[in-house]
This record gives sequence, C-alpha cells and structure tokens, in this order.
Amino acid sequence: MATKAAIVGCGFVSYYYVSSASNWTEQFTVVGVFDVLRERAQLLATHEYFSDRQVTIYSSFEELLADQTVEIVLNLTNVSSHYQINLASLSAGKHVYSEKPLAINMEEVKTLVELAEKKCLILRGAPCNYLGEHVRTALEEIREGSIGKISFVKASVCDGRLPFNGMDTVQNELGVPWPLKEELENGCNLEHTGYILTILVKMFGAVRSVKVVRELVHPKADFSSGPVDVNTCDHYIAFIALHSGVKAEINVSVAGEHKRCMTFFGEKGDLTICDVWSYASQLKKTVFDEPQHYRCTDIPHRTAPSFHQACSKGFAYMDLCRVVALMAQRDLIQLITLKETANICETVFAIQSASQAP
Repeated sequence: MATKAAIVGCGFVSYYYVSSASNWTEQFTVVGVFDVLRERAQLLATHEYFSDRQVTIYSSFEELLADQTVEIVLNLTNVSSHYQINLASLSAGKHVYSEKPLAINMEEVKTLVELAEKKCLILRGAPCNYLGEHVRTALEEIREGSIGKISFVKASVCDGRLPFNGMDTVQNELGVPWPLKEELENGCNLEHTGYILTILVKMFGAVRSVKVVRELVHPKADFSSGPVDVNTCDHYIAFIALHSGVKAEINVSVAGEHKRCMTFFGEKGDLTICDVWSYASQLKKTVFDEPQHYRCTDIPHRTAPSFHQACSKGFAYMDLCRVVALMAQRDLIQLITLKETANICETVFAIQSASQAP
C-alpha cells in the first residue's frame, strides 16, 4: 500500500510537486494539503492529480499533524517557516521532506537532526537534482575513470538578471505567482547553492572549508508595480574544499549571465553537465589524446530521463518527488545522508555570512 503524505504550503512550487507525485503512485500518495491561505489549498486541490483520488483540505496545521494516516510531511512553506514546521512535524512522529534549507541557522538544524535521530524518523531536504539521470550518468563516467582522478570542479547556477526580467509576473498553471520578492530577500545562495552542493557531496563527500566573495550588484529590483529595495547579496563566488581532497569553485548569481553548468576536471580530461537543473541535460566530455590535442564527445544518458510533463513547462526539467518516493520505500541508500544534509546547510550558511569554514 502506498505511503500517505501531506503538503504544508500551497504556493507556486506546490503545483510541480503534485505533478511529480503522479510518477510515484505506487510508492506514495498525497492525501491532504494545508496553507495558511485556505484559498491556496483549495486551489491546489483542483490539480488533475486529485481528479481520481480524495484529498483533505486541512483547516489547520494541527489537524494535519493529528491525522494518523499521514506518514510524510512535505514542507513547502517559505524559508522563515521551515524550522517550526519541520520541528512540529517530527515531534508529531512524521517523516519530513523539506524545501531548502531545513532551517535558517545551524543551531536549529542540529535540533532537527537530533530529534529525527532520537525518534528514528527520516528527515531530508531539497533539492533532489542529484538523483537525476544527468548526474547519475556523470557519476558513472567519473567512477569508471574515463577522465581520470578528479581534482577540481567548477560550477555555476546563474539565473540571469533576475530583478529585471519580469519574473514578478510569472505564475504556475493554477495562477499562483512565483514569489520573486521572497527569493530576492532570501538571496540566490539560500535558494540555489544546494543544487551544486548536493552533487558535490554525493560524489566526493562532505565539505571541509569554504572561502567566499559576495556582492550586492543590484540594490533595486524592477517590479511591474515599481522598484523594490534589495538588501541581500545577489552574487556569490565560493571556493570549497571537500574532505576527499577535491576543490571546487561555485558561482551563484542573479546579477548577470544565465548559466547552470558544472564541469569536472580530471587528469585525462573534463566532463560537463550543461544544466544541473535538467534531468535531460546534455553532457559533454573532453579527453586529452595527446599534448594540445583534445577530443570532444557527447555522452548519452545511461537511462532515459523521466519526469512528469508538467514539470518541463515554466519551472524545470526535473522530478521533484524522487526523494519522497525513496523515503516512502525506506530506500535511503541512494539519498544523501542526514549528516551530509546538515553539512550542506552549514556550508550554505557559511557562504551567506561569508564565514571561512562550515
């Protein structure tokens, strides 16, 4: 029987989670939704996913927690609410999958980790792109030694000049707006660095240290309703050392170019994931045949990318529920561990505050 899950937070991204849930009906099913704005929950309940299954629109978060049939809580609330929702869910005996980050500081993260371990509950956080076919293929190529031992990785998640490209008018298919103001207040580091760190940690282990350069390039955003002040940095460059010895340079920005690539540099060549967000991303490999002679090839995916069609429109080419499905099956081997999840949070917080170590 499929594990039952409930969603807390029915904003923009919830539509794409429910769309992805359609891929995993044998593993889990979404049986309930809650949002402090009840009309948002009612709107999400009109998603085609619920056309052939019953969904409860909870009148309160406490009612959701009291539902003994719900085993997994998907926390899709805003960043400032993550800790309290995660803490209450774990305290109620629920497994938790949370949007990133788990909390807003390491003291809170440690409290959540300790509680999850004490109660033998599963706690994991977004993003899930490290489970994509593009990353799996790259990992297999690297493990097979086709480009030799990896010493350096360079990665970017740069989302263009976000304050000026009209994103405040973007809506999901149910008409719920993308929260641009909140994204700018949180900053691109909190929102996007995890897409790189999860891959790095999955492949090469935990982060040991980080050095950071950060800047607020655009202090005002051009909304359709008028200019909005921005107080959080919009451009980060981080130099990361992993315990395995691999070094990495990460650029996360919403201040300039549009680029979401990741290149692994080995002794025999290099391998590039052209778009870390897309499970269908093109992969390219460059091998040194002889001095000053390079052979470039496209790498076919070892398995065909799979994701709900709705998730390829207006958001990203990814299946947002893969971690949830594995949690439902209690299949944790493929997942980043809870300790690694905490290490990723610590690294993100270090970058946010420009500390020198996680």
